Amino acid sequence: MSKITEQFYSVKFSGHCAGQDLLPDGPVEAIVKKNVTLETLVDLTENFTKFAWSFHRGSELVPIITITPTGDTVAQSYQGRVLVNRTNGFLTLIKVEARDRGYYYATMQTSELVKTGETMLRVLGSREWYGLPEGPVDAVSGNYVTFQTLIAPEDKLSAIAWFFNNGSELIRVVAANEQRENFVSEGYWGRVTINHTNGFLTLGPLSAKDNGEYFVNIWTAKGLMTGDTTLQVLEPISNVTVRTNVSETSAVVLTCSANGSFLKFSWTNGTTPITADNTWLTIKDESTFSTLTISGIQASDLTGQIYCTAGNKLEVEKSSPFNLSVIGKPRAAWSVTFENRDTCALKGSSVQFRCSYDYPDGETVHKTEWFKGQNKVGGWKRAALSSLSSYKNRVKYIGDQEHNCSLEIKDLQDSDAGYYYFRFDTQTYGWRSKGSVHLSLTGLTARLRPYRVKEGQNVTLKCDVSCTLSGPTRIVWFRNGHPVNKPLLFQASAEDAGNYTCAVEGRESVRSDPVFLHVQSSPPAPVITVLSDSPFTPEAEEGELSTVSSHATTSAYTLTSSPATTSSHTSTSSDTRYGDTRLNCQNVLDIQSTWFEKLQTELKEMQLSFERSLRQMESRTHSLLWSVSRRLERVTEARGRNSGPSDPSDPSDPSDPSDQAKTFISLRSLLPRSVSAVTPSSKPPGHRSVNLHVRSQHVRRGNHS
Repeated sequence: MSKITEQFYSVKFSGHCAGQDLLPDGPVEAIVKKNVTLETLVDLTENFTKFAWSFHRGSELVPIITITPTGDTVAQSYQGRVLVNRTNGFLTLIKVEARDRGYYYATMQTSELVKTGETMLRVLGSREWYGLPEGPVDAVSGNYVTFQTLIAPEDKLSAIAWFFNNGSELIRVVAANEQRENFVSEGYWGRVTINHTNGFLTLGPLSAKDNGEYFVNIWTAKGLMTGDTTLQVLEPISNVTVRTNVSETSAVVLTCSANGSFLKFSWTNGTTPITADNTWLTIKDESTFSTLTISGIQASDLTGQIYCTAGNKLEVEKSSPFNLSVIGKPRAAWSVTFENRDTCALKGSSVQFRCSYDYPDGETVHKTEWFKGQNKVGGWKRAALSSLSSYKNRVKYIGDQEHNCSLEIKDLQDSDAGYYYFRFDTQTYGWRSKGSVHLSLTGLTARLRPYRVKEGQNVTLKCDVSCTLSGPTRIVWFRNGHPVNKPLLFQASAEDAGNYTCAVEGRESVRSDPVFLHVQSSPPAPVITVLSDSPFTPEAEEGELSTVSSHATTSAYTLTSSPATTSSHTSTSSDTRYGDTRLNCQNVLDIQSTWFEKLQTELKEMQLSFERSLRQMESRTHSLLWSVSRRLERVTEARGRNSGPSDPSDPSDPSDPSDQAKTFISLRSLLPRSVSAVTPSSKPPGHRSVNLHVRSQHVRRGNHS
């Protein structure tokens, strides 16, 4: 038996430095609902490994935040309530509450030493200061407990009084004045001491009757401080024992019991924690005991020693080791064997898990069950397929209750992938498979490379899967829903175009998505004829390249070096004395086609550019003619006003009709019909047309000869 009592104030470490070299002298004072910052005396830019803040709440040291060179970790209860400065370690509490009053501890670790510090936080409420830290305070029966206050030495304590509420009345425990005189009530003589500097009260040895509420009134130079807290006296932990019980269903129940208060239990197999999966292992905790149930016990289930540990905030005690032996059942006689533990199947198809099991003679199988492993909150769970609605009408047990445990699953879905387990029960024992069958699912993906070809080019067929299908597999192909017998590499023809899908032979109902093969028909191949008397003469080097067909004697692409190449005899290339070489010139046609397309594009761009320039010139011409027309119109009107009526007998009159017979150009004839509205002819009646004379016949009056 071992007891561990947490010590918060008197821990000593070799090479550690404890004291106020980390935090400044307190106390730190704050106001409810205001922020407060707890400062330090260090620089975290030094070589430190960890810096931590914690709070002493009752009898428990509660972590607040831990700072490391790589980041910060904030306790869940302080999420959103604290800020920390990574340079100096300052801790800021946001919107302080009354429960934040008490003692705070800081610890800084470096590669060489550990520094610690303590400071007090006092909180001012609506009317008065809180005199005690937040409770409750826990202590073990038979031990001593110290009630701390939030008084600092400089507060100059003048008087203090402690009270206890026993449920029916408020009893004064002890009082002290400025002269350090103590007034101890009956029933507490020899059991209490008081510190006249900070008002701390030490009470003990404790018993169950000391449980309850404690109050304090403190008088200092600042005035009255009050406070209250609760003491919980815990029974010491003792008699941690483990006993066993084997049920009729081959389940083993281990029960751990202990004496003590606020107990929490844990189980270990040696040093490895035992966790419940609620299928084979079940743990149930009560206030004074815990049960561990192992279903379908096997000789290999409990190897090593089993321990039970009981503890609370103040103590921990471990039981003596417990050993469980399974006798009379040979391990080799109980087994489950899977034929293929890694199975790959097609989505939408069916799969079978081939399985066999064995057990000792004399046993009779009463129940068989398959399970699916699931990762849920709390750990790995095994759920019976019969309890899962997603497997309804899709699962069939094709085994028996003797030795065959095979299973079939139909219409496979994505959610079916995972781990599967088998279990069987006899009248004496239950046995579950140690291993499992892992099911992977895949689809079929049809691929054509390339999927766009010309007649005569090669096409490769490929059907991809994401895992290796179990059992023999042969891929079959379909074009437009009809089976085709094509090699994986073939030369495409026009009739090969269409939608291709692939499937596994024997499972043709599950097919891939279709992929379309485009086959471009090729035109009749042109012929290139090289004409030459001799391939080694200069004339051969200057020979003619002609593109001809069987229906024409000349071609738009015929290149000639002499008139003789245009003769019908030469074009048909029937004379055997020429070197007749006919080549497939599909590449030449492709290059020419590309060149003509490029030329056509450039011509189109030139046409558009010319049209834009023409429109710009037309617009500028219209503007110029309109300007000239307006100017001449104003000049004509001015001359009409100054000259008066014309004399037909005066030969010098420039308005003589004979002059009008002279050659002239009308402005209206220069303007297009679209702008005729702005020409002089569109003026109201009475206006004269304005003419631009080519040869002027005007002479000065009196000088006519």
